[in-house]
Amino acid sequence: MIAPAMLLILAAADPCAVEPGPTGDRREAEIYLQVGRMEQARGNPAAAAEAYRAALARNPGLAEARQGLKDTCSSATDPMEAGLRELHAERPEAALAYFQEARRRSPNPTADLLAGICFYQLGQERSADRSWSRRARLRSWPTRPPSSSG
Repeated sequence: MIAPAMLLILAAADPCAVEPGPTGDRREAEIYLQVGRMEQARGNPAAAAEAYRAALARNPGLAEARQGLKDTCSSATDPMEAGLRELHAERPEAALAYFQEARRRSPNPTADLLAGICFYQLGQERSADRSWSRRARLRSWPTRPPSSSG
């Protein structure tokens, strides 16, 4: 079992999913659409995706916001974000590849932690322990996440 504290990390929302929100305010939807365009132009895909999601929550028929979200999500090159999406979708093997790519790019204690979770979910406890140990060396954290009781 993964400890509840570890699950908080996994609770990050899928940046490409549209969640229901306060519908009906088309003016707000248009404002969020403008923010999405602006953030996408600035090269901030996470903020753009959030703005497009907010626009769609208020006006699900806003085609430009839906296309903007699709474009933002399909162009995401951050392996951490891609890995989190895969882990959230319960595909630890695919997520692991992204977290390993993030670690190859630079030392990344968060990638080590999440790779360890993937290894653990895949039944590879030794590899999980190695990832968590690497994280501990980088961040002076415990080598294993706390176990859940019960």
